Amino acid sequence: MKRRTRVLALFLGIIAMVATLGACSSATNTDQCAWVVGDGQDGGDRNLHRVVYPGQAANEGVNEDVWFVPCSYRNFIVTPRTDVGDRHDAVLIRTKSPDGQTPGTPLKVWLSAYWTPNQDRAAMEDFLALCRKYTCYTQSADEAGSANYSTPGWNSMLRENFSFPIDRIGLVAGTEFDDSLWRNPSKEQTDKLANRMSELFAEEVRRTTGSNKDLFCGSGNSAWPDPTKPGEGEFKCTQVRFAIDRIEPDDPKLVEQTNQANVTDQRRQDAEKLYGPTWAPYWLGVQDACRDKPNCTIVVSPNGSLPVPVR
Repeated sequence: MKRRTRVLALFLGIIAMVATLGACSSATNTDQCAWVVGDGQDGGDRNLHRVVYPGQAANEGVNEDVWFVPCSYRNFIVTPRTDVGDRHDAVLIRTKSPDGQTPGTPLKVWLSAYWTPNQDRAAMEDFLALCRKYTCYTQSADEAGSANYSTPGWNSMLRENFSFPIDRIGLVAGTEFDDSLWRNPSKEQTDKLANRMSELFAEEVRRTTGSNKDLFCGSGNSAWPDPTKPGEGEFKCTQVRFAIDRIEPDDPKLVEQTNQANVTDQRRQDAEKLYGPTWAPYWLGVQDACRDKPNCTIVVSPNGSLPVPVR
């Protein structure tokens, strides 16, 4: 009887050890989320089993995988610089024309969008379906939590689901502004353009993802009611925030003309400080007459007196 009891105890111990080896715990960092999904092995499913929020333990079991994604502050940067950013061709917009009939001026816009995944449970389910398409997740918690998380799948997801909606909303938002947007840009105007793009983005990105939920929220002010208890209550999802970094005409000749006009305007302002608004045009004309002429002499005859050479 004792021998049989010892054998039974050993057998149960082996079963417990196998069960322990078949399940492990992977904790998310404070800046990442995870999905626990079936791995499809041994006749199992490949469905979503659990959503894991920042700082929580995944506790995957037998025939389960854990897929990690960032849940922190993210961005999508459109910039001509090739050493940074997600896209290197400008967003093209067109201003409204003065007569309202002819096309406005085509412009290049360089911008940044600031976002974070929507952590709402239903939104995370839809985000999983989108992520599967591109394999945007990683099974490494360390990689998904990095500040520069950019696997090929993640980048592909952003390019398709951010670039196209941004192009479409740019075409709409640009026509609400006249040419002062680029001739005399002000922070007030660029902020208005950025805010208008924020308003239009959510609807356009839903067309791309096919989800009726906002999968992308604004970073910084999207959060749970109690940030220390993610997953409890209703997740507040704000608009993805945009910032305009630079605006310039698409036509290089317009860029050159604008630069020359800015130089001319600055010369006029400098001359008025020295000579006053009345005499500034005269002395600018004197300078222009002798430009690129090393032996130029200007003869001035004020009030009919003797000519005075000016070199």
